Amino acid sequence: MDGLTTTKIICQEWPISERPKIVAMTAHTLDCDRVTYLEAGMDAYLSKPIRLQGLAEILSQYSSPSPQGASAREQPQL
Repeated sequence: MDGLTTTKIICQEWPISERPKIVAMTAHTLDCDRVTYLEAGMDAYLSKPIRLQGLAEILSQYSSPSPQGASAREQPQL
């Protein structure tokens, strides 16, 4: 099963408040690919090769409480 299919199933079966955070880590770097992943329900997107700083920022964002209504979908691609 690929990441898009897995994400769609998680989004269908888990309530938003209990859903795990999903970060796409992919070699697909076109803007349309990023949009596809985020529209599928992923919370963030990192393109390969993964930069340590970008990964650290994403992990930091989801390891502490975020402001109400904020999401990675509103954040720029790292």
